[in-house]
Amino acid sequence: MENQAKPTKTVRPFQRRVSDLVISGKNVVLQAPTGAGKTRAALEPFVRNLRGGAGASSALPVTCRYAVPLRTLANQFFAEHADLAARIDRASPSVIARSYADQKLKFVAQQTGERQDDPQFEAGLTFCTIDQLLAAFVGIPYGVGMRQTNLKVAGVFGSYIVLDEWHLYPLRSLGKEQRQGSSGARATSLAMLAMLHEQRLARFVLMTATFSTTLLHGLADLLGAELESLREEPRDGETAEQAFRREFQEIAGGRARTVQRHPRPLEESLEEVLGGHMEHRDSTLVLCNTVDRAQRTYLRLRELSARYGPEAPQLLLLHARFSAADRRAATELLEATLGSDAWEMRARGGAAAPNLIVVATQVVEVGLNISVRELHSEIAPANSLIQRAGRCARFAAQRGTVHIYPLAEGARHLPYSDALCLDTLADLADEPEPFDFAREQALIDRVHKAEDSAFLQSFGKVRGEIKEQIFKGWRSFKPASASELIRDVRQVALLIHDAPNDAITEEPWRWQAFGMHPDSLRGRWDRLQELIADRDCGPLRRLEPVGNDDPQADSRTPMRYHWAPMVNAAEIGAALMIVLPTALAHYDPALGFALRDPLRFPELEALYVPAAPWHSSKLPPTTRNGGNYGRDCQSYEEHISGLVHAYQAGLADEMGYAASRLEPLLDLPPGSIDAAVRLAIACHDIGKLAVVWQDRARAWQDLVAAQPRRIAAPPSATLLAKTVFDPAPDSGHVALQKDAPRLPWHAVEGALFAERLLQAALIQVVPGDGRKRLVRAVRTAIARHHTIDAHENKEAHLAPGTDGAVREALRLACGGYAWHAALPAPTPVQLSKNHAPEFFFTDAKEGDKDQAETWLYFLIVRALRLADQRADAMRTVAPSNRT
Repeated sequence: MENQAKPTKTVRPFQRRVSDLVISGKNVVLQAPTGAGKTRAALEPFVRNLRGGAGASSALPVTCRYAVPLRTLANQFFAEHADLAARIDRASPSVIARSYADQKLKFVAQQTGERQDDPQFEAGLTFCTIDQLLAAFVGIPYGVGMRQTNLKVAGVFGSYIVLDEWHLYPLRSLGKEQRQGSSGARATSLAMLAMLHEQRLARFVLMTATFSTTLLHGLADLLGAELESLREEPRDGETAEQAFRREFQEIAGGRARTVQRHPRPLEESLEEVLGGHMEHRDSTLVLCNTVDRAQRTYLRLRELSARYGPEAPQLLLLHARFSAADRRAATELLEATLGSDAWEMRARGGAAAPNLIVVATQVVEVGLNISVRELHSEIAPANSLIQRAGRCARFAAQRGTVHIYPLAEGARHLPYSDALCLDTLADLADEPEPFDFAREQALIDRVHKAEDSAFLQSFGKVRGEIKEQIFKGWRSFKPASASELIRDVRQVALLIHDAPNDAITEEPWRWQAFGMHPDSLRGRWDRLQELIADRDCGPLRRLEPVGNDDPQADSRTPMRYHWAPMVNAAEIGAALMIVLPTALAHYDPALGFALRDPLRFPELEALYVPAAPWHSSKLPPTTRNGGNYGRDCQSYEEHISGLVHAYQAGLADEMGYAASRLEPLLDLPPGSIDAAVRLAIACHDIGKLAVVWQDRARAWQDLVAAQPRRIAAPPSATLLAKTVFDPAPDSGHVALQKDAPRLPWHAVEGALFAERLLQAALIQVVPGDGRKRLVRAVRTAIARHHTIDAHENKEAHLAPGTDGAVREALRLACGGYAWHAALPAPTPVQLSKNHAPEFFFTDAKEGDKDQAETWLYFLIVRALRLADQRADAMRTVAPSNRT
């Protein structure tokens, strides 16, 4: 696993301690040095729990969301754990791999801006960036349409949560006080864990190599978590310090590195960097704080190394603004050349030294399990510097040197704090000194203690504000503010295209984009306007949803977007995505994305080919079930049967842990949330049993039956819940849609028709006041099983035969409950327009039970919506083959 000096099957003492704590019901704040094996420590309890097979959810959630600051880290962890289900199954009685395959799901998935394999958080183990995790939790539509955001919230709090390299999650100061940590992903993630701790909902591990002692204890106190900082109980005759050093030395495996500072900036020292590399012709990593400086450093080293002719080192540039394919190729090359296997082969004499110089930004601080002999870095705060040093002499028995350089006089230390960088530089020596875990911890405490104390104090003041903002977003049907809660980690996504309104109108997030901090783009706004006027090209454009005039449209109906011209720099921070014309931006496989400005980057113009400008392209699709099978015609009973099967095939286990935590909090008996989900499944589409819906559905079936590829219409007495649709070009269904009658609303109508059924059924399951909350949550879930803000209904009248269809649906969904036989018919039979039902949402200031009802709604609506989707995905025969 990553974060280990050398992979081993043996569980280390601190990893076992973390695992035991989590399995016993504790949350953990973990600090361990780079290369110690934090990843394995966090995943070990999850794997141990799954090895138990049936009933595993009693100890820990059966799903895990593992959040990291950078997508390169998510990529690496995914590659290392892609076969985890098969490995667990081989060592235990579990059948995880087969279960997920049957549901057309992946057990291990990635969810980043680049790889959207799991946008709804359905995998067993999701490696995701922190922006994707927080967007799911607070209801921001990253990777899904706005209508689907309510199904993702419980995908986070219902899972085991790991927050890795937490110190790299950014902060954002707001207001006149400029309170450090008042917002941003680091503060929001901490607020999320605090909320879940208050409600005793989730199990989590928060970890990094670079906690100061102050922050380590402060976080543990805030979250009610146990501390693990590589300090096991001393053995007989040992002091605590001796026990600590013994365990650390076992982890280090004999590796050692030194650190020293240099007097001149890195850009003035490149001849010495290159000369030092050519003495050993081994491996050198050069780290810059910004993409611009990394690109210029790479070009300068390429120019200098030409003098060495055929003996010149191979040069490679890596930063965040490469295409997905080029970045993946570069990281694969690095890991093949500088990874543990390559170093082990060279140690055995099986390979020559690589003669490789890598120029990179902080994307290599985490996420690459590589090691170099020499590391040259611009000054950065102590916590980031220690992460960078973790790429030097990383593996057992290696020796390495870390060289630190100041910036040029007067230069800002962006994206870092000037004060933190200068304090870190001042604490380093001009002569080489050992850089082990004890020295790293001393540096962290001296540089970051004051900042960490200020963060904890500031967070205590704004914690309630962040919580209220999240609840307000859920309650008002508008997503919480990404610019305040997340945006600094997500940055702003930039595409290159000359005609986006012709080409990029659906799923724009699936197009190749590049990240840039909003402030960086804002700082170049005036210059970009000059270039637009000089080159007579189109403006920058920002993405806007076109919307949909039907708030209860089926969730499969794609959202459409358009690109509006941007008129001022203030629009940058709030933009979902921005597209630039090729006259302003270019992509080069060696350099990556860059703005075309001859004043800032004249070298780029020599690489630009006007006859073949580079445009962003759509990334290869990532589908959950391996293909689009459309949908087939289903009766109401068939449809409900499919949802029940999907729920019992995996969703019931997925929601089991969260349900077991919510039930005592809401004074509900064990199993009552399961009963509520089953009721929601049976009743969610009663609104489709209205006369108008049935008439229009049958009209569509008649249109299809008249096509050359005939599909027989269902019997006239059948009440439908699904109509046939085949996306294949030769089916003619896509063209038919233009003339087909539009299906009417049904979701809120279903919630109102089901009201009496819900009350009568849950009386048999839930005595007391808890039933009212359960009914409200189910009713709201039914009303919003297609969109997050449905709140009104149309006139509707139930069709003849509804009573029999609903009773059969209740029988199919009931599980071990006997309520289906004694329930009344749905009432009212007829609805007037705008019945104005009550849909409950609390705010952050209400009591624990009111807040818990919100969590309950999110859990039920997730189970319902995913059962609906998976029922279709698990029917894998194309509709054209059905009759």
